[in-house]
Amino acid sequence: MIKVSVIIPVYHAAETIIRCIESLLSQTLTDLEVILVDDHGNDTSLQQVEALLANHHRKTIFRFAETPQNLGPGEARNVGVRLAQGEFVAFLDSDDWVEPTMYEELYAVALAHSADMAYCNAFLDTINSKSRLLSNPQMPQGVVTDESRAFFLTHYAAYLWTFIYRRDFLLEHGISFPPERSSEDSYFIACNVLLANSIASVDNALYHYVVHAESLSQRRDENRYQQKIAVFARLIDFAKAHQIYTRYQAELDFIYLKKAYLMAVFNYLINASKPDKKTVDEINLILWSQIPTYKSNRYYKNDFKVRLLVSFIIMMPRLAIACLPFFIRRSKLII
Repeated sequence: MIKVSVIIPVYHAAETIIRCIESLLSQTLTDLEVILVDDHGNDTSLQQVEALLANHHRKTIFRFAETPQNLGPGEARNVGVRLAQGEFVAFLDSDDWVEPTMYEELYAVALAHSADMAYCNAFLDTINSKSRLLSNPQMPQGVVTDESRAFFLTHYAAYLWTFIYRRDFLLEHGISFPPERSSEDSYFIACNVLLANSIASVDNALYHYVVHAESLSQRRDENRYQQKIAVFARLIDFAKAHQIYTRYQAELDFIYLKKAYLMAVFNYLINASKPDKKTVDEINLILWSQIPTYKSNRYYKNDFKVRLLVSFIIMMPRLAIACLPFFIRRSKLII
Protein backbone atom coordinates (compact mmCIF):
# COMPACT_ATOMS: atom_id res chain seq x y z
CA MET A 1 0.00 0.00 0.00
CA ILE A 2 1.26 3.46 -0.91
CA LYS A 3 1.63 5.56 2.22
CA VAL A 4 2.35 9.02 0.78
CA SER A 5 1.78 10.48 -2.67
CA VAL A 6 3.99 13.50 -3.35
CA ILE A 7 2.51 15.87 -5.93
CA ILE A 8 4.74 18.31 -7.84
CA PRO A 9 3.36 20.95 -10.24
CA VAL A 10 5.92 21.41 -13.01
CA TYR A 11 6.20 24.70 -14.87
CA HIS A 12 9.50 26.23 -16.05
CA ALA A 13 11.52 24.31 -13.48
CA ALA A 14 14.52 23.26 -15.56
CA GLU A 15 17.06 24.97 -13.31
CA THR A 16 15.83 23.46 -10.05
CA ILE A 17 13.90 20.25 -10.62
CA ILE A 18 16.83 17.83 -10.56
CA ARG A 19 17.73 18.67 -6.95
CA CYS A 20 14.03 18.37 -6.07
CA ILE A 21 13.76 14.90 -7.63
CA GLU A 22 17.05 13.69 -6.18
CA SER A 23 15.77 14.54 -2.71
CA LEU A 24 12.77 12.27 -3.37
CA LEU A 25 14.94 9.45 -4.66
CA SER A 26 16.74 9.59 -1.30
CA GLN A 27 13.58 9.28 0.83
CA THR A 28 13.72 6.64 3.53
CA LEU A 29 9.98 5.96 3.22
CA THR A 30 9.72 3.07 0.80
CA ASP A 31 5.96 3.03 0.09
CA LEU A 32 6.00 6.34 -1.76
CA GLU A 33 4.71 7.58 -5.10
CA VAL A 34 5.57 10.82 -6.88
CA ILE A 35 3.20 12.49 -9.34
CA LEU A 36 4.64 15.19 -11.57
CA VAL A 37 1.91 17.33 -13.12
CA ASP A 38 2.95 19.15 -16.29
CA ASP A 39 1.35 22.62 -16.30
CA HIS A 40 2.53 23.30 -19.85
CA GLY A 41 5.76 25.17 -19.54
CA ASN A 42 8.01 25.24 -22.57
CA ASP A 43 11.36 24.16 -21.14
CA THR A 44 13.11 20.83 -20.60
CA SER A 45 11.98 20.16 -17.01
CA LEU A 46 10.27 16.83 -17.64
CA GLN A 47 12.86 15.61 -20.12
CA GLN A 48 15.52 16.14 -17.46
CA VAL A 49 13.51 14.13 -14.95
CA GLU A 50 12.97 11.30 -17.42
CA ALA A 51 16.69 11.18 -18.16
CA LEU A 52 17.54 11.11 -14.44
CA LEU A 53 15.09 8.29 -13.79
CA ALA A 54 15.91 6.19 -16.84
CA ASN A 55 18.22 3.76 -15.08
CA HIS A 56 17.31 4.44 -11.45
CA HIS A 57 16.02 1.58 -9.31
CA ARG A 58 13.19 3.76 -7.91
CA LYS A 59 11.90 5.04 -11.23
CA THR A 60 8.69 3.00 -10.90
CA ILE A 61 7.42 5.21 -8.06
CA PHE A 62 7.15 8.15 -10.47
CA ARG A 63 4.02 8.95 -12.48
CA PHE A 64 3.41 11.73 -14.99
CA ALA A 65 0.21 13.71 -15.59
CA GLU A 66 -0.76 17.05 -17.06
CA THR A 67 -3.32 19.81 -16.78
CA PRO A 68 -5.56 20.48 -19.83
CA GLN A 69 -3.78 23.83 -20.25
CA ASN A 70 -1.69 26.15 -18.10
CA LEU A 71 -3.87 26.60 -14.99
CA GLY A 72 -1.43 27.40 -12.19
CA PRO A 73 -0.08 25.35 -9.28
CA GLY A 74 -3.37 24.96 -7.41
CA GLU A 75 -5.21 23.31 -10.27
CA ALA A 76 -2.13 21.20 -11.06
CA ARG A 77 -2.20 19.92 -7.47
CA ASN A 78 -5.90 19.09 -7.84
CA VAL A 79 -5.03 16.89 -10.82
CA GLY A 80 -2.46 15.11 -8.69
CA VAL A 81 -4.84 14.54 -5.78
CA ARG A 82 -7.41 12.94 -8.08
CA LEU A 83 -4.77 10.52 -9.41
CA ALA A 84 -3.04 9.81 -6.10
CA GLN A 85 -3.18 6.33 -4.59
CA GLY A 86 -1.49 7.13 -1.30
CA GLU A 87 -3.08 7.14 2.14
CA PHE A 88 -1.71 10.68 2.48
CA VAL A 89 -0.84 13.33 -0.08
CA ALA A 90 1.94 15.90 0.13
CA PHE A 91 2.84 18.85 -2.07
CA LEU A 92 6.36 19.71 -3.12
CA ASP A 93 7.30 22.71 -5.26
CA SER A 94 9.79 22.08 -8.04
CA ASP A 95 12.05 24.88 -6.73
CA ASP A 96 12.42 23.15 -3.36
CA TRP A 97 13.81 19.96 -1.83
CA VAL A 98 13.28 17.80 1.23
CA GLU A 99 15.38 16.02 3.83
CA PRO A 100 15.66 12.22 3.38
CA THR A 101 13.46 11.33 6.36
CA MET A 102 10.71 13.90 5.81
CA TYR A 103 7.87 11.70 4.65
CA GLU A 104 8.80 8.77 6.88
CA GLU A 105 8.72 11.04 9.95
CA LEU A 106 5.45 12.72 9.00
CA TYR A 107 3.72 9.47 8.15
CA ALA A 108 4.83 7.89 11.44
CA VAL A 109 3.52 10.75 13.57
CA ALA A 110 0.27 10.96 11.59
CA LEU A 111 -0.28 7.23 12.09
CA ALA A 112 0.53 7.43 15.79
CA HIS A 113 -2.16 10.06 16.36
CA SER A 114 -4.71 8.96 13.72
CA ALA A 115 -4.22 12.44 12.28
CA ASP A 116 -5.97 13.99 9.30
CA MET A 117 -2.87 16.11 8.72
CA ALA A 118 0.68 16.29 10.06
CA TYR A 119 3.37 18.91 9.63
CA CYS A 120 7.00 19.78 10.26
CA ASN A 121 9.17 22.90 10.17
CA ALA A 122 11.10 24.18 7.17
CA PHE A 123 14.21 26.13 6.20
CA LEU A 124 13.97 29.27 4.11
CA ASP A 125 16.96 29.08 1.77
CA THR A 126 18.13 32.12 -0.18
CA ILE A 127 21.16 32.52 -2.39
CA ASN A 128 22.89 35.31 -0.48
CA SER A 129 22.02 34.63 3.15
CA LYS A 130 21.96 31.87 5.76
CA SER A 131 18.92 29.64 6.03
CA ARG A 132 16.33 30.63 8.60
CA LEU A 133 13.70 28.53 10.29
CA LEU A 134 10.05 28.62 9.21
CA SER A 135 7.49 27.15 11.59
CA ASN A 136 3.77 27.11 12.22
CA PRO A 137 2.21 27.26 15.70
CA GLN A 138 2.66 24.11 17.72
CA MET A 139 -0.58 22.35 18.60
CA PRO A 140 -1.08 19.59 21.17
CA GLN A 141 -0.62 16.25 19.43
CA GLY A 142 -3.79 14.46 18.45
CA VAL A 143 -7.41 15.49 18.93
CA VAL A 144 -8.06 19.15 18.03
CA THR A 145 -9.88 21.27 20.60
CA ASP A 146 -11.80 24.45 19.83
CA GLU A 147 -9.07 26.43 21.60
CA SER A 148 -6.14 24.90 19.69
CA ARG A 149 -8.00 25.19 16.37
CA ALA A 150 -8.77 28.87 17.01
CA PHE A 151 -5.14 29.56 17.95
CA PHE A 152 -3.78 27.87 14.82
CA LEU A 153 -6.24 29.64 12.52
CA THR A 154 -5.29 33.06 13.86
CA HIS A 155 -1.52 32.44 13.77
CA TYR A 156 -0.75 30.09 10.88
CA ALA A 157 1.52 30.72 7.92
CA ALA A 158 0.89 29.28 4.47
CA TYR A 159 3.61 26.62 4.52
CA LEU A 160 1.52 24.20 2.48
CA TRP A 161 4.41 21.91 1.63
CA THR A 162 5.34 21.13 5.27
CA PHE A 163 2.14 19.07 5.69
CA ILE A 164 0.85 15.69 4.65
CA TYR A 165 -2.95 15.40 4.31
CA ARG A 166 -5.09 12.27 4.59
CA ARG A 167 -6.48 11.82 1.08
CA ASP A 168 -9.80 10.28 2.15
CA PHE A 169 -10.34 13.28 4.43
CA LEU A 170 -9.84 15.68 1.50
CA LEU A 171 -12.28 13.77 -0.68
CA GLU A 172 -14.89 13.34 2.05
CA HIS A 173 -15.03 17.08 2.72
CA GLY A 174 -14.54 18.30 -0.83
CA ILE A 175 -11.33 20.15 -0.01
CA SER A 176 -9.44 21.23 -3.11
CA PHE A 177 -7.43 24.19 -4.36
CA PRO A 178 -9.34 27.20 -5.73
CA PRO A 179 -8.70 28.36 -9.31
CA GLU A 180 -7.01 31.59 -8.23
CA ARG A 181 -3.22 31.70 -8.51
CA SER A 182 -2.61 33.59 -5.28
CA SER A 183 -3.13 32.48 -1.65
CA GLU A 184 -4.49 29.12 -2.80
CA ASP A 185 -2.10 27.46 -0.35
CA SER A 186 -3.36 29.49 2.61
CA TYR A 187 -6.96 28.66 1.67
CA PHE A 188 -6.20 24.94 1.47
CA ILE A 189 -4.52 24.81 4.87
CA ALA A 190 -7.36 26.73 6.53
CA CYS A 191 -10.02 24.41 5.07
CA ASN A 192 -8.17 21.41 6.47
CA VAL A 193 -7.61 22.93 9.90
CA LEU A 194 -11.25 23.98 10.16
CA LEU A 195 -12.45 20.38 9.81
CA ALA A 196 -9.58 18.18 11.03
CA ASN A 197 -10.36 15.97 14.02
CA SER A 198 -6.71 15.24 14.77
CA ILE A 199 -3.47 17.03 13.84
CA ALA A 200 0.10 15.92 14.57
CA SER A 201 3.51 17.50 14.11
CA VAL A 202 7.24 16.80 14.05
CA ASP A 203 9.48 19.42 15.63
CA ASN A 204 12.17 19.08 12.96
CA ALA A 205 12.94 21.23 9.91
CA LEU A 206 12.64 18.78 7.02
CA TYR A 207 11.64 20.97 4.04
CA HIS A 208 13.80 23.49 2.18
CA TYR A 209 11.82 26.41 0.74
CA VAL A 210 14.07 28.05 -1.83
CA VAL A 211 13.50 31.70 -2.76
CA HIS A 212 15.06 33.16 -5.88
CA ALA A 213 14.23 35.98 -8.28
CA GLU A 214 12.20 33.84 -10.67
CA SER A 215 9.94 32.24 -8.04
CA LEU A 216 6.26 32.56 -8.98
CA SER A 217 5.49 34.27 -5.66
CA GLN A 218 8.15 36.90 -6.40
CA ARG A 219 6.81 37.97 -9.82
CA ARG A 220 5.06 41.31 -10.12
CA ASP A 221 1.36 41.28 -10.94
CA GLU A 222 -0.59 44.51 -10.54
CA ASN A 223 -3.94 42.70 -10.30
CA ARG A 224 -2.89 39.87 -8.02
CA TYR A 225 -4.52 41.58 -5.04
CA GLN A 226 -7.95 40.79 -6.54
CA GLN A 227 -7.21 37.08 -6.34
CA LYS A 228 -6.27 37.33 -2.66
CA ILE A 229 -9.62 38.95 -1.89
CA ALA A 230 -11.49 36.33 -3.91
CA VAL A 231 -9.72 33.39 -2.26
CA PHE A 232 -10.59 34.40 1.29
CA ALA A 233 -14.18 35.18 0.33
CA ARG A 234 -14.19 31.53 -0.84
CA LEU A 235 -12.89 30.45 2.56
CA ILE A 236 -15.81 32.12 4.31
CA ASP A 237 -18.19 30.50 1.82
CA PHE A 238 -16.54 27.12 2.50
CA ALA A 239 -17.10 27.54 6.24
CA LYS A 240 -20.72 28.52 5.70
CA ALA A 241 -21.30 25.53 3.41
CA HIS A 242 -19.96 23.23 6.15
CA GLN A 243 -22.06 25.05 8.76
CA ILE A 244 -19.09 26.12 10.89
CA TYR A 245 -18.84 29.83 10.02
CA THR A 246 -20.83 30.94 13.08
CA ARG A 247 -18.69 28.75 15.33
CA TYR A 248 -15.42 30.21 14.02
CA GLN A 249 -16.59 33.59 12.75
CA ALA A 250 -14.14 35.57 14.87
CA GLU A 251 -11.19 33.53 13.58
CA LEU A 252 -12.32 33.56 9.95
CA ASP A 253 -13.02 37.28 9.96
CA PHE A 254 -9.56 37.91 11.42
CA ILE A 255 -8.01 35.73 8.71
CA TYR A 256 -9.85 37.86 6.15
CA LEU A 257 -8.54 41.07 7.74
CA LYS A 258 -4.93 39.87 7.66
CA LYS A 259 -4.64 37.67 4.63
CA ALA A 260 -7.26 39.16 2.30
CA TYR A 261 -7.57 42.85 3.14
CA LEU A 262 -4.09 43.81 4.36
CA MET A 263 -2.24 41.49 2.01
CA ALA A 264 -4.33 42.78 -0.90
CA VAL A 265 -3.45 46.37 -0.06
CA PHE A 266 0.24 45.53 0.40
CA ASN A 267 0.31 43.50 -2.81
CA TYR A 268 -1.33 46.28 -4.78
CA LEU A 269 0.97 48.98 -3.40
CA ILE A 270 4.22 47.17 -4.17
CA ASN A 271 3.16 45.83 -7.58
CA ALA A 272 1.29 48.77 -9.14
CA SER A 273 3.49 51.09 -11.16
CA LYS A 274 1.43 54.06 -9.92
CA PRO A 275 -0.80 53.11 -6.98
CA ASP A 276 -3.92 55.27 -6.76
CA LYS A 277 -6.36 56.15 -4.00
CA LYS A 278 -9.37 54.97 -5.99
CA THR A 279 -8.18 51.35 -5.92
CA VAL A 280 -7.34 51.49 -2.21
CA ASP A 281 -10.80 52.92 -1.55
CA GLU A 282 -12.34 50.06 -3.52
CA ILE A 283 -10.44 47.52 -1.40
CA ASN A 284 -11.69 49.33 1.72
CA LEU A 285 -15.28 49.07 0.49
CA ILE A 286 -14.87 45.34 -0.07
CA LEU A 287 -13.69 44.96 3.54
CA TRP A 288 -16.70 46.86 4.88
CA SER A 289 -19.10 44.78 2.78
CA GLN A 290 -17.51 41.43 3.71
CA ILE A 291 -16.70 42.11 7.40
CA PRO A 292 -18.86 45.10 8.44
CA THR A 293 -18.30 44.45 12.16
CA TYR A 294 -14.54 43.98 11.97
CA LYS A 295 -13.87 46.65 14.62
CA SER A 296 -15.56 44.51 17.26
CA ASN A 297 -13.52 41.40 16.38
CA ARG A 298 -11.67 40.35 19.53
CA TYR A 299 -8.51 39.35 17.68
CA TYR A 300 -8.46 42.66 15.83
CA LYS A 301 -8.92 44.59 19.08
CA ASN A 302 -6.05 42.68 20.72
CA ASP A 303 -3.57 42.93 17.81
CA PHE A 304 -2.03 46.39 17.89
CA LYS A 305 -0.08 46.01 14.64
CA VAL A 306 -3.08 44.86 12.60
CA ARG A 307 -5.32 47.51 14.15
CA LEU A 308 -2.77 50.25 13.44
CA LEU A 309 -2.27 49.22 9.82
CA VAL A 310 -5.98 48.88 9.03
CA SER A 311 -6.78 52.23 10.65
CA PHE A 312 -3.90 53.96 8.86
CA ILE A 313 -4.95 52.69 5.43
CA ILE A 314 -8.61 53.54 5.92
CA MET A 315 -8.17 56.94 7.55
CA MET A 316 -5.15 58.18 5.56
CA PRO A 317 -5.09 56.31 2.23
CA ARG A 318 -2.97 58.91 0.40
CA LEU A 319 -0.31 58.83 3.10
CA ALA A 320 -0.46 55.04 3.17
CA ILE A 321 0.14 54.95 -0.59
CA ALA A 322 3.14 57.24 -0.19
CA CYS A 323 4.73 55.54 2.83
CA LEU A 324 3.81 51.86 2.99
CA PRO A 325 5.63 50.56 -0.11
CA PHE A 326 8.96 51.72 1.32
CA PHE A 327 8.33 50.06 4.70
CA ILE A 328 6.96 46.86 3.15
CA ARG A 329 10.09 46.42 1.02
CA ARG A 330 12.50 47.59 3.70
CA SER A 331 11.15 45.56 6.60
CA LYS A 332 9.66 42.68 4.56
CA LEU A 333 6.46 43.37 6.48
CA ILE A 334 4.59 40.16 7.27
CA ILE A 335 1.55 39.83 9.50
